Amino acid sequence: MSKMKKVYIQVRSIDLGSYAATDKAELILCVGPRHNFQPFSYALKAGEKHHINHTWEFHFKHEEDSSFVVVLFKHHFLGDKEIGELEFLISGFQPNTVVSDKFVLQSANEEAFPAEIEMSIHVDEDGAPPFHAPEGFLFEGATKKHNHIYGVPENKIAN
Repeated sequence: MSKMKKVYIQVRSIDLGSYAATDKAELILCVGPRHNFQPFSYALKAGEKHHINHTWEFHFKHEEDSSFVVVLFKHHFLGDKEIGELEFLISGFQPNTVVSDKFVLQSANEEAFPAEIEMSIHVDEDGAPPFHAPEGFLFEGATKKHNHIYGVPENKIAN
């Protein structure tokens, strides 16, 4: 019987770039498969953006055609507005290692300085516990940017 292939994603910190948000503003972080990421949301106050400790876990079958997206929204009463997003290809990671780095999100608003997310990603094919693997690296082309915006872009930018 083959071991279950998993990817673990842990977000540690968010830098909003030039997007404006009070400490009480609610942010929504979605991490999941491109076709179905919204059920995997995590809400936090902007004041908590440097103290995040949330982990997502997903199964995958074939790294060649598997990916996940990270999408950051700012919550608004009439609908959430996108700050930025980035897709990660599972094939872009060295298997059975942990990659920890800051990643620049593709900004939903062309006039804004993009947000960055500090996170760790563990692509596991050996059945190891989450984040119990040696340090790894990303291969060329591991991230993918899109021209698609999920809903409405956030337009509040700090001066």
